[in-house]
Amino acid sequence: MSATKEAVAAKETITAKMARRAAALEFNHLSQDAVYQAKRFLLDSVGCALGGYQQHDVKIALQIHRTHRISFLRP
Repeated sequence: MSATKEAVAAKETITAKMARRAAALEFNHLSQDAVYQAKRFLLDSVGCALGGYQQHDVKIALQIHRTHRISFLRP
C-alpha cells in the first residue's frame, strides 16, 4: 500500500468504514437470522409509520410544512 493510501486509510472515519462495508455487502453474506431481523425491522417501521401518522404532533408538523413550505427531508 502506498504512503498516500495508508494516510487516507488512517484518517478514514468510522462512518466511512461502515459505509464501505455496507456497500460491499451481498445478500448471500447475510445469515438467515439477519434477514429475518431486517424484515422484522422493516415491518415494525411500517407499522409505526401507519400507527403514528395521525398523531397530534405529526399533524402539527404537516401543517407547518403546508403553511411555510418547509421540507423535513432536506437540510
